[in-house]
Amino acid sequence: MEKGVTYIFEQFNVNNWYHALGFAYEVDGALNPAGADELEPGINKGTGNCQATDSCPAPMYILEGDDFPGYLGSYSNNDVIAPESSGDDDFGLGEYEPLFFYPLLDWIDLGKFSVSLFVPTDYDYDGESFLECL
Repeated sequence: MEKGVTYIFEQFNVNNWYHALGFAYEVDGALNPAGADELEPGINKGTGNCQATDSCPAPMYILEGDDFPGYLGSYSNNDVIAPESSGDDDFGLGEYEPLFFYPLLDWIDLGKFSVSLFVPTDYDYDGESFLECL
């Protein structure tokens, strides 16, 4: 993966049911017993001050279906998905993840699930690459 590129991870194949995708700064993310930080708008593991404006790199959760508008959040660091925001930390995970626990046929009927990730070219992170820890 490269900084400055918009990645879209499609999750609407039936094999993704019950497996919402997440991103973290360390291997195993939320499953790490030590509590590894996940990518969220207010968590900064790089240089700069993005946590003050909730503009740090974070996934953007999308569901395109009859009852869903597309992007489920209001935070954005990527104009390709939604107009850039500042001071908003809702990246759509709170609405997206619970839908993966619907019964399979109901989940399929909801629409097309996907996750977008964009890391700006000026975001410097000194640890192991979270871009390789999917």
